[in-house]
Amino acid sequence: MILDNGTIFYHPDLNGNVLGGMGFRYYAGTVQLFADYKDGDGHGTHVAGIMAAVGNDGGVVGVAPRTKIYGLKLFTWDQNEVAAAINYSVDVLHANIISMSVGYSQDYPVLRTACDYAYGSGVLLVAAAGNEAASSIDYPARYNESVIAVGATYPNDTRPSWSNTGPELEFAAPGVDINSTWLAGGYCNDTGTSMAVPHVTAAAALIWSSKGSWDNQHVRVALRQYALDLGPPGRDDYYGYGLVNAWEPNQRPLGDINVDYRVNLIDEFTVALAYGSVPGDPKWDQRADINVDNKVNLIDYYTVVSNFGKVDP
Repeated sequence: MILDNGTIFYHPDLNGNVLGGMGFRYYAGTVQLFADYKDGDGHGTHVAGIMAAVGNDGGVVGVAPRTKIYGLKLFTWDQNEVAAAINYSVDVLHANIISMSVGYSQDYPVLRTACDYAYGSGVLLVAAAGNEAASSIDYPARYNESVIAVGATYPNDTRPSWSNTGPELEFAAPGVDINSTWLAGGYCNDTGTSMAVPHVTAAAALIWSSKGSWDNQHVRVALRQYALDLGPPGRDDYYGYGLVNAWEPNQRPLGDINVDYRVNLIDEFTVALAYGSVPGDPKWDQRADINVDNKVNLIDYYTVVSNFGKVDP
């Protein structure tokens, strides 16, 4: 579920993955619903592509390209629209995950109530920490009891100075010069914690789909366990629990690095060939870096060996 300023459903890299949408406009004290959820400026389409683009004819591929999404368009960005869209996601769409690349500096009771209601109903909510270089997290991401707050990182896994920090920050994810889908079937690079959010949302979708009996709390804990710790050891205000890791949950079973749904000699041989390498080395193979710590070492090799012979049912 993408809660944004709209999603273009006809982009070739999103066809089939966007199931529909709805528009929400706050006017004269009430929120009106519209069938129009067409993107007005590209932001929603960009976020959607990071999550669920399928890469047709050389396009971009999202983190979870089989994920099905709805686009919920905010017409005025009023907090009442966001709250109504969250409630609609729970009551009408029965969503599992709500992705919110939106943020406010002010705490609105109607927004907090909607987030608490959704999380209590079993929905996982993910939101942007904000881009103001502040030592406080934007709302609704700051509602840490019900919402996952996400900050941004550069490609070298360091934090941009503009990515907000604070005790509620839960994860960091790529958020600088992210290439994704855009208006009229095009592509562009964009930057911000808005771009970091769908990386976490999609990783959560991968985990959830591989663990059919899990709920939102189980998935949240798994995201923390998979994350690559950055900054000071343990959770910190700059990176949260660390960089979100979508590679490990994408391996089914764990150690299946060539994605043929079995852990066998091919996987073991791949890790062995890349053993001891880091990015830039001639023998570096990113697939062999199972825990995404930018080195192929005993942890990666042990992961394959300990799961050798397992097959995805």
